[in-house]
Amino acid sequence: DLWASTIDLPMFESGSLTVSECHNLTSLSAPVFEDTKDIYGIRISDNPSIISVDLSQLKTVAASIGADIEVYNNPSLVDLDLASLEMTDGLFVYENDSLVTFAAPLLENSDWLTEFEIHNNHSLTTIELPMVDDTTNSWGDNAIINISFNDALTSIDLSSLSTHSGDLIIEGNDMLVNLNLPQVDYVGRAEIIGNPSLTAVDLSGLSDGN
Repeated sequence: DLWASTIDLPMFESGSLTVSECHNLTSLSAPVFEDTKDIYGIRISDNPSIISVDLSQLKTVAASIGADIEVYNNPSLVDLDLASLEMTDGLFVYENDSLVTFAAPLLENSDWLTEFEIHNNHSLTTIELPMVDDTTNSWGDNAIINISFNDALTSIDLSSLSTHSGDLIIEGNDMLVNLNLPQVDYVGRAEIIGNPSLTAVDLSGLSDGN
């Protein structure tokens, strides 16, 4: 129903999920949803009034290449609950103008990892991905971590990240002061540019040539 104000899925445990262009929707709740088991993953997009998304029991979005989480262009979204998420093949969070915190405290790695993209969320102050460690994927391609153009961002927690074989892009985050990645011992390419408030970068785990 494109005009519903709430969507409650109390019995939905597994499958793909798309919620898009629901103009009056303010909340989405799938409190027992645990895994997608589906290439299409999750897409929540273009919902102008949505405030809260409860996916608090979701653990796995990683059935095969292309199973990812996409949350974009939800200008009123304040609460995105991914408290149990452990694995996804891709993560795309962008153009959610009211989102203040993005946290996936249990997210680790996926054999099919492609991209983490968190950009253009203009109220976002905090990104918490404290368990993400080795982003090398199974077929040898380089994953991308892109955290860019989040105007209010002050804190990024990637404190467990050790090996990242692809691109690490931290760009255009006007309020970011510190970037602490002390466990990183290898990165394919780092591009840290256009963060005018950045005064301290800790990449002390890198050896020469890495």
